Amino acid sequence: MKTIATFLTVMVFTFSALAEGNSAYEKAMGDALKQMKTSRTIDELTDVANQFQRISGAAESEWLPLYYHAQCYVLMGFNTSVEAKKRDEYLNVAQ
Repeated sequence: MKTIATFLTVMVFTFSALAEGNSAYEKAMGDALKQMKTSRTIDELTDVANQFQRISGAAESEWLPLYYHAQCYVLMGFNTSVEAKKRDEYLNVAQ
């Protein structure tokens, strides 16, 4: 009985530690997605893309930060106020 109680206690602490580490990732992603939603200029999208790249460096097992990093560059690539050569460079980064 004592062994079961010890095992359950260890499991509760393990799961709570894992959940806490994941919540920092979720908070960072939520903040970056909110910022991406309101970004309109190339500079704003570049800042958000860099933020997603930093998140992907911290959470290497997650694929979503890299996806949104590429999506920011795709949005910059479709911006018609920039010359075609620069748009191609943005799309190359996205690829």
